[in-house]
This record gives sequence, structure tokens and C-alpha cells, in this order.
Amino acid sequence: MQDTGRATSFAAVLDLRTHSAENVRPQGRRLNGPALVFWDNGGFRDCDWQSLQNMYDSGKKHSPSQVGKYGMGSRSLFHIGDMIQIVSGSCYAVLDPDNRLEGNFGEQTNFVEKVFDRKSLAEAFPDECSPFVGLFGCTMKVPFRLEEFARFSTFMQKAFPPDRAWHVFRDFQRSLSRGDLTLFLSNIQQVDLCVWKDGEAEFEKILSKQFFSTSAQELPNDMRKVRTFLEDFSEVSALHETLAATFQPGTLCQEQKRVPFVHDLVRVQIQEVKDGDPVTSSQVWMRFGQFFDPAAPFQELREECSEVPFVCLAMPLNGSFGDGSIYTYLPLPIETGLPLHVHAGFCLMDNRRDLWRNSQDLDGDHASWAVWNEHIMQDVVPRLYASSIEWLMSDPVRAGDYGPELRDVEVFNLWPRGDTIKELVLPCIAEFTRQCTQRPLLRDVEGELVSPAAAHLLDLPTRPLQHLRGDLQRWCLELGYRVVDPPQHVTSLLEQQSAISQQKCPWLMHLVLQHLSEAPSEVPRLRRYLLALLHWARTSLGQHDLDELKSKLAAISWIPVGSSHQGSSTLLPIQEAFDPHAELFHFSAAASKRAAFLEGDLADFAPEEAASAVDPFVL
Repeated sequence: MQDTGRATSFAAVLDLRTHSAENVRPQGRRLNGPALVFWDNGGFRDCDWQSLQNMYDSGKKHSPSQVGKYGMGSRSLFHIGDMIQIVSGSCYAVLDPDNRLEGNFGEQTNFVEKVFDRKSLAEAFPDECSPFVGLFGCTMKVPFRLEEFARFSTFMQKAFPPDRAWHVFRDFQRSLSRGDLTLFLSNIQQVDLCVWKDGEAEFEKILSKQFFSTSAQELPNDMRKVRTFLEDFSEVSALHETLAATFQPGTLCQEQKRVPFVHDLVRVQIQEVKDGDPVTSSQVWMRFGQFFDPAAPFQELREECSEVPFVCLAMPLNGSFGDGSIYTYLPLPIETGLPLHVHAGFCLMDNRRDLWRNSQDLDGDHASWAVWNEHIMQDVVPRLYASSIEWLMSDPVRAGDYGPELRDVEVFNLWPRGDTIKELVLPCIAEFTRQCTQRPLLRDVEGELVSPAAAHLLDLPTRPLQHLRGDLQRWCLELGYRVVDPPQHVTSLLEQQSAISQQKCPWLMHLVLQHLSEAPSEVPRLRRYLLALLHWARTSLGQHDLDELKSKLAAISWIPVGSSHQGSSTLLPIQEAFDPHAELFHFSAAASKRAAFLEGDLADFAPEEAASAVDPFVL
């Protein structure tokens, strides 16, 4: 799959037909068996043909707007066949590295102008042209390596049978049905998978995937705009010089605004045939990406780093999708454990299956490439990640933008989870958390946004305290404490990096006792909080702390004595409210001991919990 910037549609056909090979050119019989066929609506240019001919020294290497500079896409095709046929416009070409056909390891023929014994190519060799009938657009065909020719191959001396082709094609179908394979390509809007069975008059479409993009900002900001910007530069070095000058401190803001960024919503609609029945599904993704200063990793430009300094995240907005992956336009076999995908101009190893990473034995260019990748993962990605979460919390996807508004819980699902994170991204997570510290990413009990640095977590370890969670949060908010209650994986992440304050029960106990003595009118509701805290203290505090708490309780009037009707009871300290020589088994017996707890005071306790709350504190 090639992102040329011209094609908007791409298709792959598993062609299982075997065609007649009577009227073909010499060696043409090996072209007329089953094949894998690709086509798009963008056309094939001379530069594309040159890149195929020089796949180990691609002319795309130094162009910032070209995808495919590693040559892995075209080289991988020779695992299944020894030749590649191409039809585009009026040109028919065959790439033939083993030189089985006449020509310089391939040929390119204008089949409209060139004649063969006064005949057109189609008239002179109809069987060679017949596999292309019914296929439209720019077509690339890779005939499978046949058993009788396999031993002559310099690539792989094994046949590629149709049953193996089915297996590979099904894997490709599964990858496409996930919806995320082509998220970072600039122009592709539709991908189709088809099968043409032998003996059938036409192919069957088994999967169709369409992409619809809407900008999340006032002005359009998508991957196409990024590509248009890149096409202004013929060399990566010129792009680097421009961006380094633009991002220098003191550069006019207007200059920086000319550098595009990506912030759009992408709806992916998939129509698939499963077990003979059509199935339709859809996904919504948010893409969020920016260029970065290419001089930043080294405090200077480095010639050996010739990648595009651009990073883009893709976040699923309508459900989880499994482990996130690393992309450089197309996915690499590197999982991150993040709930999103990361695309960047990484420095890749020659096999395009891994990144250069820092280690003691690296030197020269390899060391520079590792530093470049490290800067992306430890500086750029965390900043973008935190910014995207901030936007989703402050300006969630509007109803009608491909789906309902996001709830906070769905945004929290986009935060990293410590138990899934891979080693590669651990430094990224630490910096992401630091970036989050001052951003309004959490909500207090009133629904107002607050940063982790200004927020508080309440540690409520017992059932009575958990039952009072909402009341305690609102009370703390009245006192100026912005208490938040995010999901556990968010809480754990913030706590591990000391990015948020967690207030434990002793802090809450001090607050309740302080306000009991200062605000008598608040006693009825504070008494509920205190009883729940005493229940916790009974089993959690040591004897020294229990004795200290007893002395504090002795100085506060908070227990109702007398009639239990509202307003007619008297508040007394604990040693005056109870007979210290009587056993207190449960609160219902407290009335006979002068104390008269109201029914509401006990609402947060199970019957077996009530007896234990004040028992240790009765003097």
C-alpha cells in the first residue's frame, strides 16, 4: 500500500485464476497463474518506476513527503513471486530482477504506441494481457512463484501456493478490519479487499473500508495539509533548516502558525463479509499531531538524522481497541501498551521492524538515531498526549461529530494503565504525568475542571467512609479543597509520580474535629463523618494515637443527649454523654445511657459495625 499523495482509493485482489499461456512472450507463462493484484486511482510516475528499480537505494530517501523509502514494501513482494507487472495509463512495465525476460532486469512499454509485427500488445499477446481485463486504475500484479520455476529464483526457491496466499490475505483482512492500519496516510480514503476465484466472471469484494475526516479546529488541520506542506521541500535537510529557524525562541508567532498541525476526527466505516453475511461496523478516532524542532535532540541540526520531525497520536473515541503500536506511516511490530497509536518520523533499523534505542555499544550515526528516537518518545509524545487529554476534557466531541459526546470515563480510558505499559514507553509515561500536573484534566464534585496539582484525593478505606464519599467531597469543596475521584488507574499513575496530594484519614479526622469545635451548627452532619472515622480509627490506630484522639474528643461537645427529636437534644462531650461503667453493645442502647443518636447518624453503618464505632472512646 503506497501513499503517493495522488491516490485516494486502493484495492487488493487475491486473483486465483489461471489464464491461457499460448499467446504470450517468452517466459510469459510464469505470469499467467494466480497472483496478488493491487491498484489505486493515482497513477504511476517515472519516479515510482525508478524507485522500484533501485529498491535498495530508493530515490525517496531524501524526500520528506514520500512514503516507502526503505524499499521494504516492494522487496517483500518477492517473497511471493519473481516479477512485478505494472499497468498505468498507456504504459505496461515488468520488473524482472532475475532477468528472465528480455531487457535490463525489466522493461517499460507504451502499449498504445509500440507495435509488435504491426499489432498492438493486446493483439499480439492477448493471453499476457488477459489477466488485466476487468481491473481498472493503476495496477500492480505479482504472479505467484510456481513450483516448476521456484528452483531458478534468486529470491526464494520455494513455490508460493494459493492456499498460503489465502492465509496471508486473511491476515491482511484481519489487520484492515481493525480499522487502524491506514490511520496516518494522508490521502487514502477507501481501501477494498477482493477475491477473484477461478472460473468466476468477476471478483467478489470481501471488505471495504472508508475514511471520513472532520477538523476538530476552526480551520482544517489534517494529514493532507501536512503532506502539502512537506511537498514544498525537495530535501529533508531544507525542511529541517526551516523548522529549526521557525521554532527558535523569539520567532514571530505568525511564522510558527504557518507550520501545520493535525487535529481532526476520523470516522472509519468497515463493510465486511463474514460467513457469507455482510457486517458493518464503525470507529471514531482523534488524530493529534505536530512538527517539532529537529535541532532540539542535539541543540543543533545533525545531517545523519534525515527523518521528518513530526509526531501524531491517534486515539479511539468509541471504545478500546487493544494495545497501541508504533507507526512510521504504517504500523511497526512494536506494541506500546498505550491505549493509542503513535506515529512519528522515527529512525528505523534497516529491516523496518524496530527503532534504534540507546545502549552502551552504539556509536556514530546509530547513537544519533537513538537520541532522535529518545527525544520523540520522552519529550514530544508526552507533551502531545497531555495536550490531547486536556482538549478532550475541556472541549469534548460534540454530538453529531460522528457520535455522542464523550463522557469523562471514556476520556479516562485513554490514560495509560501501569499494568499494560511496555518498557519502551516507561520514560514517556513519567514525562506525560509531569506534563499533566498543571493541566485541568480532572473534575471536582461540582464538575469543574482542576489540575492534579490543585486537586486532592480522599483515602476512604472503610465501607462507612465510602458510603459518605459524595458528602465528604462536597464538604471538602466548601472548605476550599478540590477533591477529585478519578478511576483507579489514573489515581495510581498520579500517585506514583507524586503529581497529586492524597489526604488520608488522619488529615480528615483533624479537619472534622477542628470544625466540630468551631462550628456548632455543623455538628449534625459532622457527627456522621466523625462516627465513620472513629470506626476506622478503632482498628487502624495504635494505642498512643488512640489515647491522643480520646483526649481531643473529651474537649468537644458533639453527642446529643435528651430527646431525639430535632432541636430538643443537648450536645455533650463523650465522657458526659455515656455511663463509662456500662457496656455499650450497639447504638440503640445509647438512649438508656443518656446519649440519643439520631437515626441519620447511623445510616452509614451496617448493624455489626455500629457497636464498634465509639466503644473504645467511652471514658
